[in-house]
Amino acid sequence: IEQLKHTKIITLTFTGKEVNQIYQLEEGLKRDGIKYKRVMMNKSGGKLLAVLQVSGNQKQFDKLDERLVTMETIEEFYYHNK
Repeated sequence: IEQLKHTKIITLTFTGKEVNQIYQLEEGLKRDGIKYKRVMMNKSGGKLLAVLQVSGNQKQFDKLDERLVTMETIEEFYYHNK
């Protein structure tokens, strides 16, 4: 079951409006072997918002959850099942 690939959509709100915040996250996704596609990115209320489509196995998603929770530049995030 761990080897099954899952695809999910993540909506993220970053703490600021600097685009390097999303680049930092994307570099981490690459290191963890998670495939991603940036679906949307904009700025609202002085904060960067992004929507990513991510694909990986359960182990990779567990690592992603930990990354998202511990990144100080991410204010909030939530998943949408595809």
